[in-house]
Amino acid sequence: MTLTVGHSVLSAPRAGGVRLEDTFHLRDGAAQPLTDFPAQFELPAA
Repeated sequence: MTLTVGHSVLSAPRAGGVRLEDTFHLRDGAAQPLTDFPAQFELPAA
């Protein structure tokens, strides 16, 4: 089974917004992540 976990929309005034999601493959009681991206990111200076 595949499961997607969506987080709240992150937004910054005058910069826009982004929605981050993690996707997992569930099998035999274990979850294997299918998405691979840094957990931290930076907004460009205004």
